[in-house]
Amino acid sequence: MRIGLVPDDVLLVPRAAPEKGMREEWGGIFERVIPDEAFDGPQFAERDLSSRTNVDTSTFIDKGQTIRLKIHIVSAPMADVTQSDLAIALAKEGGVGIIHRAQTEKEEAAEVALVKSQMGFIFERPPTLPPTATVFDARGKMNRGLVVVTDRGNHVLGVVTRRDVKKDHAPQDLLLAQVMTPQKKVVTIIPEVDTTDPFAIFVRRRDGGQKIKATDLMWRKRVEKLIIVDENNRLIGAITDFDQRQLREKPDSTLDNKGQLVVGAAIGINGNYLKRAEAVIAAGADFLCIDVANGYLKTVRIALKTLKKRFPHIPIMVGSTVTRQGARILAEEGADAIRNGIGGGSICITRGVSGF
Repeated sequence: MRIGLVPDDVLLVPRAAPEKGMREEWGGIFERVIPDEAFDGPQFAERDLSSRTNVDTSTFIDKGQTIRLKIHIVSAPMADVTQSDLAIALAKEGGVGIIHRAQTEKEEAAEVALVKSQMGFIFERPPTLPPTATVFDARGKMNRGLVVVTDRGNHVLGVVTRRDVKKDHAPQDLLLAQVMTPQKKVVTIIPEVDTTDPFAIFVRRRDGGQKIKATDLMWRKRVEKLIIVDENNRLIGAITDFDQRQLREKPDSTLDNKGQLVVGAAIGINGNYLKRAEAVIAAGADFLCIDVANGYLKTVRIALKTLKKRFPHIPIMVGSTVTRQGARILAEEGADAIRNGIGGGSICITRGVSGF
C-alpha cells in the first residue's frame, strides 16, 4: 500500500542550536545539523537575519512569478468561504482569495469586479452623472466620495463630493448643476506613473507646469481628488486620497501592476466553462483555478490545455491532488500552480467519495 501525506501529517522539524559535527536523531533517521557557517556564502551577504522582523517569507503563487504573496494564505473557492469580502480582506494583508463558482458566471464576475474596484493607483471608473441628475441620484451612486458630472460625450463639467450632498444641507431634489464644483475650478491632471516606484504617482497639471507628486498636489490645492482627462477634457479616471491612504496603510497588500487587489476565480470543467472563464477575466480576475474534487481526471487535463491555449497570459491553478505523481502530471500539462490536499476538513467526505 502506498503512503499519501497531507499537510496535517507533516512536521517541519526546527533546526537545533548548531554545533560542529553534531548529529540529531528524529524517529530513527539521522540528520546532520546545518551550522551557521553555511549561511556565510556571498548569496547571503546582503541579508540581515539578526531578527525575525528582517526575514522575508514572501513567495510566488505561480511558476511565472507574476503574483507575489507576502503571507502564505490562499482561501478555498468554496461558497461558504470565499466571496468578495474575504478576498478583499486577504489581499489587503498579503494573501489572496479565490471567488467560488457555486453561482452564475455573471454573479462570479461581479464579485471579482468588486474586489478589483477596492483600491488602485488610479480610480479607473469613477461614477458619472449628467448635470440634470439630482442630489438623491448622487448619494446612491457615489464611490470614494466622488461623482463626476459629465455630458453625453463624457466631457467633464464638474465634480460632486460627499460634502456637496450632505442630507442636512442639500435637498435631495436639487440638481447637480446647482451643487457641483464647476470644471474651471476642478484640478485636472495628466498622470505619469513612476515605474521605479509605482506608489509614487507623479502628475502634471493639464494647463501646464512641472511634474509633481500626486499627494503633494492634493495638499497644495487642498483637495482629495484629482480628475484625469485627455486633451479634449474627456474623463479618463481619478486619483483619490482614499486610494493613496489605503496603499500607505496596507503596504503588504497583494497588488497587480495597477495597484488593484489580486483575486482568483474558480471554474469547473463541465458545461461552457470557457464562457465563465471569459466573464471573470473580463471582470479582472488575475488567475483562474480549475476547481474539482479530483484533479487526476482526464477531462481536467483537457480543460487545462484548452484554457492555456485560449488565455496564454493568465496563470491557471489546478487541483485538487495529493500525490507526487498527480502534481507532476498537472505540471507537465502546463499548470502554473497546483492545489494540494483533498478533504482535509473534519466534516468533508471528498476523500471517501474520490478514493483518497
